[in-house]
Amino acid sequence: MSRMAALALLLAASIAPMALAQTAPADADAALEQARGLLQQGEKEKALAVLDALIARTPTHEARFRRAMLLHDLGRDELALAEYDALAADTPDAATFYNRGWILATRDPPGNEKALADFTRAAALDPTDADAWTARAFVLRRLKRAGEANAAYGEALARDRRNEAALLGRAELLAEAGDAERAIAAYGNAIRALPKRVATRSGRAALYAAAGRHREAIKDLDRAITLAPADAALRVSRALALRALGKAAQARADVDAALQRDPRSADALNVLGLLRADAGAHLQAIDAYDRALELDSAGDGIYRNRGNSYVALGRYDRAIRDYNASLRLAPGSAETLAAKGETYRVIDDEVRAVEEFDAAIKADPGVARTWYRRALARDTLGDAAGAAADRARAAALDRAFRQ
Repeated sequence: MSRMAALALLLAASIAPMALAQTAPADADAALEQARGLLQQGEKEKALAVLDALIARTPTHEARFRRAMLLHDLGRDELALAEYDALAADTPDAATFYNRGWILATRDPPGNEKALADFTRAAALDPTDADAWTARAFVLRRLKRAGEANAAYGEALARDRRNEAALLGRAELLAEAGDAERAIAAYGNAIRALPKRVATRSGRAALYAAAGRHREAIKDLDRAITLAPADAALRVSRALALRALGKAAQARADVDAALQRDPRSADALNVLGLLRADAGAHLQAIDAYDRALELDSAGDGIYRNRGNSYVALGRYDRAIRDYNASLRLAPGSAETLAAKGETYRVIDDEVRAVEEFDAAIKADPGVARTWYRRALARDTLGDAAGAAADRARAAALDRAFRQ
């Protein structure tokens, strides 16, 4: 069992009743065994009382270490940290620095720099421990030190090629950095090492879908759903990939299955709205979006999608309100800015349209359709040179816009 798993199982603590303290066995090994048994029964306060009594008589490193773990599990982090501080000063070992590092890394606010120092010390004291290197990578990612984090994941995997946290962490790190191909390869390594781990398949599927490789995404999602058939989110992801391939009936079957498993899935309702909109049923699509927003009022994409349906119905003022709501949640969304710009262009407000297209292009200059639509707005405003430049840029990005 990894130290992370052991830590999750053993953590706990507090100040125990004196009567219980007097019942602790005199023999140290027997007292430790009694405390372990109480923990297995969920009697954390009683286990702490036994450890307190043992430490009062014989303050061994093991008894104090277990007490520190127990204190953390009971939410008494200041007491736990004080115990770990004393242990580190007395008999420093890798486990003490590792556990203290996790408390520092996960408290609010986190003590990232101190946690990093502890994980670095733990790895130095026990260089063979993959978990210490993975924990170090975790904090380095949080500190935006991606190169060092990647190297730490490499150290972890050199020691344990099946270390789950390192395999997934490295893949996620590469995805965050926008290095999709290397991230896909990293997920492939994780899949080979952990073939029954759903997160490896769903993570790679998300990257495939983002790259427009929907058939490959569906293959990964098929396997993930086989492993976790009750997971509604996986079916929603597959529905989106099927929709992208024009397989509306299969996508709808996945959405229906997702809603059977989780009737309160805002994501499933959002995709239901998209499928209805694709079929031209915009009133029914809006009903699905309304239900989704009741469950997730922070869904910027849901507001945008509902706005698109309002545009299709000619309710432009209502659409712009939805785009504005979406932009309050995600101010830099190129997709929403472009949709808002097109709405202004349709209602003959080309000046506002160009402003929105400008913002959309600044957010994502790689979308040919946005350049083309700004060209149309500039044409109407009499900016022939600007329109020509925009058309040229659209054509360079996508040959579908070449005349």
